[in-house]
Amino acid sequence: MKCPSCEILPALGELQTLKTLVIEEFSSVTAVDRCFCGTSSVTTDVYFPSLESLTFKKLVKLQNWTGLEVNDMPRLRILKIENCPEFINLPSLKNLTSLVELKIERCPTMISLPELPPSLESLKIRESNLLKDRCAIECEDWKKVDCIPYVEIDDTRIPTSGANNVPTLPTRPHQNIVYQLFLDVIDDHLGSVV
Repeated sequence: MKCPSCEILPALGELQTLKTLVIEEFSSVTAVDRCFCGTSSVTTDVYFPSLESLTFKKLVKLQNWTGLEVNDMPRLRILKIENCPEFINLPSLKNLTSLVELKIERCPTMISLPELPPSLESLKIRESNLLKDRCAIECEDWKKVDCIPYVEIDDTRIPTSGANNVPTLPTRPHQNIVYQLFLDVIDDHLGSVV
């Protein structure tokens, strides 16, 4: 969806089946607020009920996003903020319990990460130097980053304690048991041939 002359985003939160949304080149938008979710006079408990992927891209005047509430976007898995040079902050994301991937790219004025959900598995930050500095080991936002299994900053993988919680393949002792069973079967087979 593109609209260079629009100053506010359309109210799309009541679209019940919307799964993917890319907001791109809304050059005059300075803020995302509660109106983005909807302006219906009918009370809706959940806005964007089916949305799984949301991207804000090339919103050159966008500075902040506010108004995200507890029941909004319950299925959102992927959130991307790209090429928003004046963007400063995200709302708290802690209630986005399905969110697994957050990507922030070319947002040089973004100053801090918000509260993040425990479901987050991947964080990628590119060309966003203020945020990059805050997310460095032992810096202001490190505690928010350290529990995430996969963190990449400017194309470099950052080791975190969250990476230790990623499920792995069985260790070598299990492989030895399978190998021993294989040898036993071969031995039995060769014994019956002789």
